[in-house]
Amino acid sequence: MRGHNTVLLYPAWWYLVARGALYFALLMIPIALASWLADLFPASVRPVTEFISGVVVMPLLYWGLYELLRRTGARSQSFIYLLVLLFLIIAVADIYGAFNGSGWSRLPMGLMTLAYAGGFAWIAWRGYKANENDAAAAYNAEQEAQINMHAQAILRAKELEQRQANGG
Repeated sequence: MRGHNTVLLYPAWWYLVARGALYFALLMIPIALASWLADLFPASVRPVTEFISGVVVMPLLYWGLYELLRRTGARSQSFIYLLVLLFLIIAVADIYGAFNGSGWSRLPMGLMTLAYAGGFAWIAWRGYKANENDAAAAYNAEQEAQINMHAQAILRAKELEQRQANGG
């Protein structure tokens, strides 16, 4: 844990396992919610609801979860990078399967997940830029506060100097 001066009172692998479990849960919750939502509808429309929940609802849930994490102050960039990686792996597997005899029906799904990977990559880039802007704004605010503090000190010193010059 380079750059930190925190003493860990537990083995570092516990941290890695806990973080892995957290990311696994964050990845699985939207999948479980989307499949639960698809199962709420009758069996006659289940293929359509499964398609809609997988194509529309699940990516929206991932995006909503990312925005929730970001707005609550969590370090969510790792999560969105993991989503990009997940969708890229799925896209490559589907496209590879389509060209290696598993059937051309996997190609549209692969291209769609490739588009999702691109969309989440764009969201990740947008979040990265927002984090940069927030850091720059915090730095500028700190600089402004330092300048104001120095200006106050200079004005106070001049005031004291004038009092001493006036004899009082």
